[in-house]
Amino acid sequence: MNRSILCLATISLIAGCGGPPPGGGSDAGARHDSGSPAPDAGDSADAGQQTVTICDLHASFVFAACGGCHGNGLGGFTINLSTPRALYDSLQTTGASRNTLVTASDPSASWLWVRMNDEQGAGPMPPNNSGGKLPDTQIAPVRAWIAAGASDDCL
Repeated sequence: MNRSILCLATISLIAGCGGPPPGGGSDAGARHDSGSPAPDAGDSADAGQQTVTICDLHASFVFAACGGCHGNGLGGFTINLSTPRALYDSLQTTGASRNTLVTASDPSASWLWVRMNDEQGAGPMPPNNSGGKLPDTQIAPVRAWIAAGASDDCL
């Protein structure tokens, strides 16, 4: 996958969706570097494909736009972006909807993926500037991480 396109997509996510949440949240003061490209979302079962880790997702800032509502406990739960461990721990919960955010190895049972991919037609989370879902190049690594077992191996 072309790294320039991934980098540009990540930059547009940060710029277009407001970047990190306003101050005061559980991730206030966290460093958000919009220059990090999204990790390769290829199927980890395919030869030559890199497995996506929670550390890759943290470094790509794919969840930065989520912090506006989910950075301070609004929206039913908090996504803590301060460290890869904090991000991982905050995704291992049940949201206000009583749905499990991440079901290891099963993206379709993971509320995080269902909402990011707008699989129920209720509107994607987080919406892009036009109200639609984020580009597949940005959300596919989340699916790949969940499908590969949603591990914390890099921590």
